Amino acid sequence: MKRTIFIISGSIVLLLIFSTWVFLLLFGTPKNIDEAFTNLGLGGDSTPIDPNANFSPEQIAQLNINAGTLVQLTTKPVAGHSFLSIASSTTNKLLYAEKGVGHIYEVDISSGVENRISAKTFLAVTDAEFSPNGKFVVLVSEAQNDTTATLENLENGIDYDLPSNATDLKFVSDTELRYTVTSTSGTIGYSFDLIDVTTNQIFSVPLTDINTIWGANETFIMSKSAPRLRGALFRVNGSKISKIGESSYALSAIAPYINNNIYILTSTNLDKGGVLESRVFNELSGELKPLPILAWPEKCVFDILTQNTLWCASSASELSRDSQTDWYKGLVNFSDLLWKIDTVSGKATLIENLTESSGRNVDVIDILIDPNSKFLLFKNKLDDSLWLKKIN
Repeated sequence: MKRTIFIISGSIVLLLIFSTWVFLLLFGTPKNIDEAFTNLGLGGDSTPIDPNANFSPEQIAQLNINAGTLVQLTTKPVAGHSFLSIASSTTNKLLYAEKGVGHIYEVDISSGVENRISAKTFLAVTDAEFSPNGKFVVLVSEAQNDTTATLENLENGIDYDLPSNATDLKFVSDTELRYTVTSTSGTIGYSFDLIDVTTNQIFSVPLTDINTIWGANETFIMSKSAPRLRGALFRVNGSKISKIGESSYALSAIAPYINNNIYILTSTNLDKGGVLESRVFNELSGELKPLPILAWPEKCVFDILTQNTLWCASSASELSRDSQTDWYKGLVNFSDLLWKIDTVSGKATLIENLTESSGRNVDVIDILIDPNSKFLLFKNKLDDSLWLKKIN
């Protein structure tokens, strides 16, 4: 037994001596212990990693924008997107933020060149909102029990932390961001000046379960959509609110963000057991006109140049009172058609079957129109991919 232990111990010593000889033969005598570990591949690289190494814009892809009138721009999930409003009318660009990490990309619609303009990484990004000129972005991230919102200056990389649980974030101009904060006592609307870096209160209401619509000249609030509870739309001014239209079940709405707010699109359930119906409310005349198809506000956008025109994605199905809530939850999805609706004549024109054209199911969400009414930009709710549709 002792002989066996002696042989094993001697073998280990000889192996260590041989390994030391090989190390010295290959690397020479190390000057210090750190160099020895580095030679073995266990130490760090002597060149530190620059966290801002990828800050400079870099070309990521060459997109085939002219492949057709309907183009899928990304396969990666997108948190938020926007058309870039610039002085030159000959250049069309759009921006989007990658979901999860918050990297920012710019796409030149004319050339199809895609550049990454910010590689700064944020955790668990779920939503993004861009300023019209593309100089600022708000990235919303998931936290343990709430959300966090960070305002990033894309020109100098400076970040500003917004209040936790800030919602209904929207840039109403190149220099002003608006948002709401809800507590147990109610909801307060704020304005953040991007130039002076100051915050001012816009309104305060003793309501909690609401959504805010930032119009061009007015602010609207409405009850969060519920299929079995009556909701209402209100105009808000400071602490004063005034009701618009009639109360209804499953209410949702959008107002055009242009020079004035004449039309408001609503989707309502007139009675607790009925089907959903889409209607356009004309504030000047007080007229409430039903649309020929079911068009949820979340799937529609008002035309920039012609305010009485709507662009809507709809499956043209008659849906029950629970369908909208189930869609919010992700329990159901739709294969959408694209419609152009004249709100004056009430005529709806079928533009394209998006699913048939793309060869896959397209469930439209977050639809936008460019300043010249030439393109629509939207996400597919099924995978958060980004799509571009040429309309003029």
